[in-house]
Amino acid sequence: MSGPNDALSRAVHLRERLASHAAGHIDGEREAVELVSLADELVKMLQAASRADAPQPFRLVWPTEYRVVTQHFGARPEYYARFNLPGHEGVDLRAKTGSQVYACAEGRVTMAGWHPKRGTAHPYGCQVRILHQCVGGGYETIYAHLKEGTLQVAEGASVKAGQVIALADATGNVQAGAAHLHLTLRQIGAKNGGYGDLIDPEPFLMR
Repeated sequence: MSGPNDALSRAVHLRERLASHAAGHIDGEREAVELVSLADELVKMLQAASRADAPQPFRLVWPTEYRVVTQHFGARPEYYARFNLPGHEGVDLRAKTGSQVYACAEGRVTMAGWHPKRGTAHPYGCQVRILHQCVGGGYETIYAHLKEGTLQVAEGASVKAGQVIALADATGNVQAGAAHLHLTLRQIGAKNGGYGDLIDPEPFLMR
């Protein structure tokens, strides 16, 4: 079965043949020029279809109301050494207590609430985890330090990019009780040194 790229190649070839025909037939010039114009429109339509059919890169919409990073991936290695990490394993984003937190991308919720094994002792506190399937593999976003009792999603639910999933707070391991959103990004199967399959979310975030 041929795809948009095959059809595009044939349309370009047709356009070239029509243009050649127009150049050699002065008597039917108007009709030939009209055919070439139609062929040009067909080529444009197929080019657009080819672009739409191409795999799109994985992107994350901004998950808070404030487009400010307060701590970058890999920061403060001396502090995170106590957790056997080479540095901060995600990004911290400004989010005042009670402000909205949004899903970064379309996906399926794999966890919502307190950790099933560690409960309130988990450093992420009340959290939501979303699995995203895309071309080239899967990703998981983790939204930490959420406000208990405000979750808008449940495990197994499908979510869309930009959908409200909870309100921000300071549950879990938060220094000085400062509310913010900690965003972690897992790339399934990745090997990122001491971070395992955790990677920097910032290059994926759309500002």
